[in-house]
Amino acid sequence: FLQLLPDTDWPEWTEAPFNGGTPVFSYKVLLWDNSTSVYKTLETGISNTTFTPKTLTPGKTYKFKVQSLNNFDYSLPSTEVEILAA
Repeated sequence: FLQLLPDTDWPEWTEAPFNGGTPVFSYKVLLWDNSTSVYKTLETGISNTTFTPKTLTPGKTYKFKVQSLNNFDYSLPSTEVEILAA
């Protein structure tokens, strides 16, 4: 379980206190796609707990979720957070 932090300029999250008993290798950031009404993978292989998207339009609001990857598989997605691109 990951917790996305609200009121940040970019997706930022805390590592889950329970990781299934194995270390987290990386994270995946999901972005809500308004045209298809589903979350799509924006980036994988993220090694830290913050991510700066490069293709966002300033002044537009985006919805994100994050998943962690360990020896077992990806975690369930985090709760959603909305971020206004700067």
